[in-house]
Amino acid sequence: MHKEHIGGLNELWLKNGYEELAGGGVQYRDPDGLMRAITLELSRSHHRLAPDGIHFLRRVLERTQDELDTLLGLPAGTVAGCEAGTRTLPESASVRLRNAALEAAGALVTEVGEQTLAPAQKLVFAHADEGWYCAERVVLPALLHGPPAPH
Repeated sequence: MHKEHIGGLNELWLKNGYEELAGGGVQYRDPDGLMRAITLELSRSHHRLAPDGIHFLRRVLERTQDELDTLLGLPAGTVAGCEAGTRTLPESASVRLRNAALEAAGALVTEVGEQTLAPAQKLVFAHADEGWYCAERVVLPALLHGPPAPH
């Protein structure tokens, strides 16, 4: 298995579908398909988005933090705080973000269920004849903390 840092995701692993290159790099099959599979997984997940998940979806939408604040109707600096892990994205904004990402990925917008408080997941993606898919989701108990309490 290979740990990858695509779009800033901290716990993204590839089970297969990649080839190690001379010099230490990695090349994966169908990079656009992998990006779409990650977007679909994050957008349809019932877990609260971790800071790196918010960052990834913002990059999918090709928005700055300030532009995403505006798009989601949030006060300035909210997305920056969420990506830094010092704030929590309000659930209504999370739903809007996920739906915008689904639309950008060309997927049908579906109802995102109520979110649980398990923000950190290890996502393992695999490649098959049909394309990329999320093969395993592991909640990481050591990372199940919320944002720091304000001083």
